[in-house]
Amino acid sequence: MAKSVNFEFPNHLSPKYIEELFLKIEFDEWYSTSQIIEILQRDLHIGGKEIALRNIDAWATLGFGDRRIEKQKGGNRVFFKVSPLGRYLQEIYSTNTELFYDLMHYFFYSTWIRSQDAHHGRFWVYLQICQDLWQNAPSEMNSFKLASKLQSLVLETFPLYSPTFSERAIRAAFPWLTKLSPPFLVKLGTKSELTSQKRNYCTPQLFHLAVDLLCAERKISYGTTLNIDDEIIADISMTCLLDPSRFWEMAERTQMMVKGFEIQKSQWGPTVSLSQAPNWIELPVFSKPEEINDEGIE
Repeated sequence: MAKSVNFEFPNHLSPKYIEELFLKIEFDEWYSTSQIIEILQRDLHIGGKEIALRNIDAWATLGFGDRRIEKQKGGNRVFFKVSPLGRYLQEIYSTNTELFYDLMHYFFYSTWIRSQDAHHGRFWVYLQICQDLWQNAPSEMNSFKLASKLQSLVLETFPLYSPTFSERAIRAAFPWLTKLSPPFLVKLGTKSELTSQKRNYCTPQLFHLAVDLLCAERKISYGTTLNIDDEIIADISMTCLLDPSRFWEMAERTQMMVKGFEIQKSQWGPTVSLSQAPNWIELPVFSKPEEINDEGIE
């Protein structure tokens, strides 16, 4: 029997629930699903069991909080508590929304890369959406065509899990890409469809995390110089959804703002080095991937 994994990037995980839901959850206090639904009903005038559960699941997976399940008569009760990382993001949103959405993009983009866990298949989908759109930018969105392309790729990448996802799972990522500043997806003129457009700027913090992610992928230890070539420029720019022509401008901005990020020149060309792991944010540590049982996961 094929193992089951949820590869649907959740439509209910939307920027519109940040202010009205995530920011209203107090740090270090357990909230039941019912309490979170009450917030949705009070402030957005919508019912929301599915919205609450999908957001709790995503927040817990990304390290923004902890999820607890209590078995009770009549079914399980789910509880959620904001973590220190989640509290940090709440504070960032209040002071720097541009950085907040860059960080949200980074967590969506990097989670499967950093975990290599099929449980995180929905974030593999987000990663592939971004990479495909960046490689083909500028272009108008065709979510049906992209869904078909990624459906073939996901079957090749995860043959044990019979993965499927809908066109809606592709469109679910778009609101996050329009929220970036500058946005990666934009409406041009009177057209209703979105168009991809490589960004001319990102926050230095995102650029720093993108370099750190590449070093982790290539197993480059801290303190080791990274020779910058066109392939590396493309990889880092793709993570940031950045125009590669802006790479060195962003590298210089990052060097000015981030301690331990250094640009050097050598006889082989320019290099970048990181002296340590990012210490301005506490990134979640993913445990070794677990075997997925036949019953699947929610």
